[in-house]
Amino acid sequence: MKLLPIICTLLLSAAPVQAYETWEELQSACAAKKEISEICQGVADYVGSGMAVLTLCEFYRDGMIAAEDIIRNWEVISRGFGTESTWAIAGIKFALKRYPNCPIKPLH
Repeated sequence: MKLLPIICTLLLSAAPVQAYETWEELQSACAAKKEISEICQGVADYVGSGMAVLTLCEFYRDGMIAAEDIIRNWEVISRGFGTESTWAIAGIKFALKRYPNCPIKPLH
């Protein structure tokens, strides 16, 4: 039974991997099929929203931005990366785990 995972690992390690080196190549790959496009959009929503939260919370922690400023502008800021997306909400929640005292509140 231990042989099966080893065989699977060897098969996966021999599979070719496509590396995209330019923005145009990545855009072309993401546009290839509807399903792939949705995956790319989900990744973009997750990473974009998470990074926005991490940046703001880091600035707040370091005293570079006031809580009132974050709260007042959060709705405008968050609209820019599509917080209606399930993946964006997941990215926000994941980022907020690192900063429990951040004034940004999870959506939904």
